[in-house]
Amino acid sequence: TQEESIPVFKEKKIKQLSLNDIFYFEAVDNKTFVYSATDVYQTNLKLYELEVRLTNSYFIRTSKSLILNVMKIEHVTPAFNSRFEAELENKEKIIISRKFAPLLKKKLGI
Repeated sequence: TQEESIPVFKEKKIKQLSLNDIFYFEAVDNKTFVYSATDVYQTNLKLYELEVRLTNSYFIRTSKSLILNVMKIEHVTPAFNSRFEAELENKEKIIISRKFAPLLKKKLGI
């Protein structure tokens, strides 16, 4: 069964963040950041661990360093070199690499 939240921390405060509130996870310099509509948190989980935990969810890997919640996508447009650009509900733009584009198409049913 899908877990409904994950532990995150910000400024030494730890809390459980609902998966519904998470836009994406990004790995930068051996740290995993968790992005919501208004905040950025950190988690001790690695992307590959998150990928396993989120297997049967709305989250997909979109590049080597990013896992995206497809429910937060406003729209998707084809980009250069068989990639896609997803604009999220918060107007951020995420590039879906060529390698992960088929997974996105499958998840979105296109």
